[in-house]
Amino acid sequence: MYDKITYADAVKWRKEWMDARAAHIQHKIDNGLYTASLVKQGSGTLFMTGNNTYEGGTTVEGGKLSITGSHASSIHVKGGTLGGSGFVAGSIDVDSGVLQPGLSSREAASALSVTLVDVPPGNVLNVGRDVTVGRAGRVAITISGDHDYTNVRAAGDLVLDGELDLDIRATLTPGTVLTIMSGDSIKGNFRSLPERRVLNAGHHMFRVSYQDGDVTLTVVRTLP
Repeated sequence: MYDKITYADAVKWRKEWMDARAAHIQHKIDNGLYTASLVKQGSGTLFMTGNNTYEGGTTVEGGKLSITGSHASSIHVKGGTLGGSGFVAGSIDVDSGVLQPGLSSREAASALSVTLVDVPPGNVLNVGRDVTVGRAGRVAITISGDHDYTNVRAAGDLVLDGELDLDIRATLTPGTVLTIMSGDSIKGNFRSLPERRVLNAGHHMFRVSYQDGDVTLTVVRTLP
């Protein structure tokens, strides 16, 4: 046997529990004790358009995470894709996924339809600390013209050991220098692309360089 309670009492007790829970969380936030974390899974795209202040770390395991606002925590890519044209204050570590900077016009329109926040397209993903691309990681760069291409700008160091993928969408002018990544210093290089190695991609020949903290591609000539 058990006693039944009235609906009014159930609502009252539920509200008291929720209020106490909210007060507990707010207390942790006010005293700097709340360090949330995020794990992105699944095949879809998650757009983060706001000012994300949590510092418990972010992990990308599937689909795509697009940073279009500011992001306080470091991001670890372990499968899936990290992109966007915002600012990551922490470091980026690409273990076994893809770093694909930039936000295309199509993605910006998709973000608007989902988040109801107007985010302009952009080419640059800014990072406040180091960017590390492990041996199983990749950097994917889209080149739409001599002065229109995606890139990563880091205040920390670049540590490179993965692959470089180029998506060439326009005819480029020989002699043009594209700075696809920049940092305080560079350790390592993309796989099979040491200093001054020639790379053929999208009917173009490029010369790769890692000088003065910049990863550059110089257009040598177009190919048939």
